Order: sequence, then structure tokens, then C-alpha cells
Amino acid sequence: KPMLPKLSEEVPVGEEWMYEVKYDGFRALLTWEEHSITLTSRNGKDLTPLFPEVIQFCNDIQKLIQNWLPVQLDGELVVLNSPLQANFSLIQLRGRLGQQDKIAKMAKRRPATFIAFDLLEYNKEISSYPFLERKKKLISLMEKLHITVPIHPLKRIGFTKSYSNFEELWNLLVMEYGEGIIAKRKTNRYEHGKRVDHWLKIKNWRKITGVVTQYDVANQYFSLNVLEQEDWKEIGVFKHGLKETEFQSITNLMM
Repeated sequence: KPMLPKLSEEVPVGEEWMYEVKYDGFRALLTWEEHSITLTSRNGKDLTPLFPEVIQFCNDIQKLIQNWLPVQLDGELVVLNSPLQANFSLIQLRGRLGQQDKIAKMAKRRPATFIAFDLLEYNKEISSYPFLERKKKLISLMEKLHITVPIHPLKRIGFTKSYSNFEELWNLLVMEYGEGIIAKRKTNRYEHGKRVDHWLKIKNWRKITGVVTQYDVANQYFSLNVLEQEDWKEIGVFKHGLKETEFQSITNLMM
């Protein structure tokens, strides 16, 4: 299972920290072997059939990566509104589709992108390497795949750019209404399945007034709606920010 960040209200500073965009999507592992390419959710669900455009892109550049397999990337499946902002409602819709023709139409209309932020296998297991070294190898791999910019509209794989200055990234993120930032300590190894304090999530909280109309038991997200004339319109989904008692009260009402 992937390593998970802890939520933090404080920003860690110092030479040992790097900062990257936190995208709002489906956390996934991309496992790339000679005869198979799979996408697996953080809970072990096979996401491969849901994102054919990502798999096709990988197949198209298979020759470029052949000598470096097996490769395993940790990242986020997203549908992007901009290079710094993901549309969670659209990726959530993709996750609910079951018919291949509908999946194919959505993949063409609003294609998903797998944004890699860590490299766990690169010819061999490298998760025990320090994060900074894994990140350098990730960038090197991206260059071999001719992916030279973090986000490209025609490429279904991207990567997160690391910043040494938190304020620089935060100012860019706020302008585009991004979800938040992950602060990562350069020297730590990857710890599978653990929630760690050397990856810290700093959220870009925004206040929105609306009505909770739906609760998804599968992923524990609430739908927030507003009344527009005589119709309810979904303006977003949320999961975090509630106290335990508030969460229980709302779920008891919804279920």
C-alpha cells in the first residue's frame, strides 16, 4: 500500500524540506512491467479498466522504457482544470462508470492524467533510497520517456515539480484554487502503508456555504449543493475538516 501524509496546520521550513502540489484525485500505483501495465488504488482496487487513455499512452511509449522495467510509480489520477488544479467531481464520476463505451467517451472528452510524485521501482526496488534520490531518478525516467515538463495537455503521464520555497508555490496554488501542498523531507525512505510525519499535507482551505445532500459510503465523501432557481446544483465534494462528533451526526442523518 502507498505511504500516506499527515495533515498539518503548520508549514515545516528548512533546507531538509521540499514542497509539491497536492492534487485532488485518486491515489494510485502505476506498476509497469514487460507484459502488463496496471493501476491500483490505495485500497488495492484495480483501476486499470477505468482509465484506458493512461494505459494506451504507456503502451505507446513502451519501447522507451523497456530497458528500465520493472517500474512502479506512486501518484495521483486526476482530471485537470489547470496545471495546478484538479476536478475531483469528474474523476469521481469516472470511478463510478461501468460500461466501456461510456468510459471511452469520457476518456476522449476529458482525459485523465497520472501525475507521478514518487518512484518505487526502477529496474529494482528503490523505496529504501532517500526521497531526494528517488525524486532525481523519477525526473531522469521522465526525460527518458520524453516527458520534459510536469504537465503536458497531450500526455497522459506527468510529474510533480519540487519547490524549495513554500511561499512561491503557495502563491501560485492560491491563484488557481489548488487543493494544497505536500511538504516532503528529503532524507526519508518510503514506508509502505504508513501515515508518516515526513510527508505533511497543508490544505488550501476555502469557506463555502451549501447544503449536504448526499453521502458516499464507499469513499466517505459528502456532496455539497446550492439551490439555483428551483434545482439543486452540486458545487463540490468534501471529506475532511469535520470533528468526529460532527461526522457521526451528519452520517447518522444521511443514512
